[in-house]
Amino acid sequence: MFIQKNTSSDPVKKVFEVQTLRKDFLSVLCAQKVSVTIFLMSGIKLQGCIEQFSDDCLILRKDGIVQILYQHAISSIMPVTPFTAPSFSSSAFLDSPEAHD
Repeated sequence: MFIQKNTSSDPVKKVFEVQTLRKDFLSVLCAQKVSVTIFLMSGIKLQGCIEQFSDDCLILRKDGIVQILYQHAISSIMPVTPFTAPSFSSSAFLDSPEAHD
């Protein structure tokens, strides 16, 4: 669970930090063509590589099959294999000791 280090009362800043963290995470997965497992809110499990993404959807490809997923339907994204990632821009989330629990 990500816990914000700075307890800013500005809700717009909090939303921006979460969106930036998501964008940075998806950018690394997409650029490195990391295989991922995606769990949907309905419990369905999908696997593949993220080809592209936008603010509201992403494209998942596996064995030549392409699927478009709406981000509001995604519960979690889990890389199948370890990958190297540069520091994410929302370091306030990642530097918190509670974020590593």
